[in-house]
Amino acid sequence: MNRINPEDWENWADRLEIKKPVRIKKKKDQSPTKSDKEQQKREMVRLAKERKKEAETRIKKRLSHFPDPGTKEAERQLQIYTQWLEESIRLNSAQVKESELETKGILSKVKAGGQHQQKNLTAVFIKHLPTGFSSRNEEERSFEQNRQEALAELISRLENHLQDWKIVLEGLPRPVNVEAKIKYIFEGQISGNAS
Repeated sequence: MNRINPEDWENWADRLEIKKPVRIKKKKDQSPTKSDKEQQKREMVRLAKERKKEAETRIKKRLSHFPDPGTKEAERQLQIYTQWLEESIRLNSAQVKESELETKGILSKVKAGGQHQQKNLTAVFIKHLPTGFSSRNEEERSFEQNRQEALAELISRLENHLQDWKIVLEGLPRPVNVEAKIKYIFEGQISGNAS
């Protein structure tokens, strides 16, 4: 039987990093001063500007996947995108129409340990034509289940994209010229001052 060395167990709590909870002392009912309120307000404005800039950056990244500016294809894509965005903002949710989806059945990838590749086209690739967002799913055995899963993921991405637009358009004077704002961002200028 092994003997336990008492020196090994001397600082066992430190070795396990067990720490006592730190108690935070609450301030006695002190109301915030005027300078505290002004500082909080400045911090909230700063955070809102930062959030808006991050949202514009994500939107610009999405628009960078569109055709090169100045081409007829780019104009057509921007027109379709603008219609989708205006309708989604008006209805307050990302609109997904079956006619705007491109769905393809594809072969599943061969996974590690799998000796046989499935020969049925059960994996699904869905692309939303107005935005260019796409989703793929191959986890389920049936085409329809994979399609539902891919569609759910695509709708989630579209909702996040729409939320970015709401952040960017927040605080701008109404009515907002969405088409002008899209073109402004699409041309590579990121600024919160354009409307």
